[in-house]
Amino acid sequence: MLLALAIGNLVSLRFGLLARGAVWVALSSLILLALLMMKQSFTVWVITEERVADVFTSRRWDHATKVARILDEARTAPAPEGRA
Repeated sequence: MLLALAIGNLVSLRFGLLARGAVWVALSSLILLALLMMKQSFTVWVITEERVADVFTSRRWDHATKVARILDEARTAPAPEGRA
């Protein structure tokens, strides 16, 4: 945190207060990300996101399979009387 403050102060001397705020936010975000990566909960979150993606993929696959089955049944079904 002190490193982020020091870098923010150096940048503020060079570019002004707006840059200091942007650097402060960016460095704070990087520090927060590093802390999250060190925790086990971050790994659990990544696994959960992959499982959610798997669920969406399987749902798409199920939907495509269902549509293919309906089309196959419609194609192989006998024509109603009066139509050829």
